[in-house]
Amino acid sequence: MDSTVPFHCPFMDSATISQEIFQAIIKPNRSLTSKDAWLQIECLFCDQVSSRTLQLKVQFHNLKKGSLSINEYVHRLKSVADALTSIGNPISEPDLVFQILSGLPPKYMSVSTSIFTRVPLPSFVEALSLLFLYESQLSSFSSSSTDNVTTAFVAKQQSSSSYGRRRGQQNNGGRHSNSGH
Repeated sequence: MDSTVPFHCPFMDSATISQEIFQAIIKPNRSLTSKDAWLQIECLFCDQVSSRTLQLKVQFHNLKKGSLSINEYVHRLKSVADALTSIGNPISEPDLVFQILSGLPPKYMSVSTSIFTRVPLPSFVEALSLLFLYESQLSSFSSSSTDNVTTAFVAKQQSSSSYGRRRGQQNNGGRHSNSGH
């Protein structure tokens, strides 16, 4: 009967283990077979992967766009999804699109609803393209409305100034004409 157990661990490329891991699996006054050692090492790594998976999933589901640009927001979300994939817990493309849309603020509701209601749900790249376009439109509208507000403010200031000067000129003219009599 063979005492070795095949063990696949994506984090270990060779049969050597570090002193740190060795210390974690060795118990005082107990003998340890190679099979037991590998099983304990597997448990150590499984616990670490489980913890990391939970941490990344919470981060993935709680990430919001906030003040980030669409590019920064999607990059962060994609980085978390890639980290999950690297530890054996890939995020499906529809789940990635769903999460991107779920983390958007209310001003993205129209584009978000438009993407959500498409059957089938668009690909990640297509959804991203639509969001970039929408963000560009928001930016364009925002800068043109800022320009309009600034223009209206300047026009109002000029109007108030010239009105005040005209009133002053009329009053001065009125005083001068009365003093002439």
